[in-house]
Amino acid sequence: MNKETADQIMSMLRELVEIDGGNVQLKEFTDSSISLELVLDGADCRECVMPSEFLSQIMLDQGVKIFPSLQNVVIIDPRVTDEH
Repeated sequence: MNKETADQIMSMLRELVEIDGGNVQLKEFTDSSISLELVLDGADCRECVMPSEFLSQIMLDQGVKIFPSLQNVVIIDPRVTDEH
């Protein structure tokens, strides 16, 4: 995967979460996976943003349409790390 493809996938996720005030940052990408971090600092309702498990599956389903070799989408969700 190249940076342009990673940015396209990141933009798709951003469209899903910015409705609720969230954002996303690219953390890492390889030939078959991408790792993205949810940024919820400015979100009006952090819990309104879909859980990372759902977002990962949606992004995998959509991402393979533009990058067929994509096998894994990791979403780093601060709501999960904040609980521990």
